[in-house]
Amino acid sequence: MGLDATVMCTCLRDGTITEPPFPREWLTVDDEENVCLKGEHDSDANWRAFDRWMLSCCRHEGMNLACQ
Repeated sequence: MGLDATVMCTCLRDGTITEPPFPREWLTVDDEENVCLKGEHDSDANWRAFDRWMLSCCRHEGMNLACQ
């Protein structure tokens, strides 16, 4: 049995992210504090663009402050 944990950074909240490849209004934060796309914008093309953007949108790769 393993235990994994991730702590998201506060760059979205602090406004220090780069502009996403779509309107910021398409972003939301889920119950687990993960940044994701709102349901009505949930498409394969949007998720690919979102994933590429998340890798370098702030100084924390994937907006992860810490992972264990």
